[in-house]
Amino acid sequence: MRGNFDAEVHLPADISREFLSAALLWAVDNKVDFGLFHEADEIIIAHFGGDEIYLPSRWSNKRWHIGLEDKEPFDPGD
Repeated sequence: MRGNFDAEVHLPADISREFLSAALLWAVDNKVDFGLFHEADEIIIAHFGGDEIYLPSRWSNKRWHIGLEDKEPFDPGD
């Protein structure tokens, strides 16, 4: 099923459940088509290119955020 998507975000398996929940809810709210997969050491969000702004990414500060650096649409801390 992962092969149906053309891009992926690989999160560490120990990412906080609060962050993952916020990221997935934000993606759903923004109508992102995605698949969620779990491997031994990572959680994978497979998606179509162009939806990256609504998904987690690791920024230059080495922390995970929702959205692309300099274009963050949502802060789960708000």
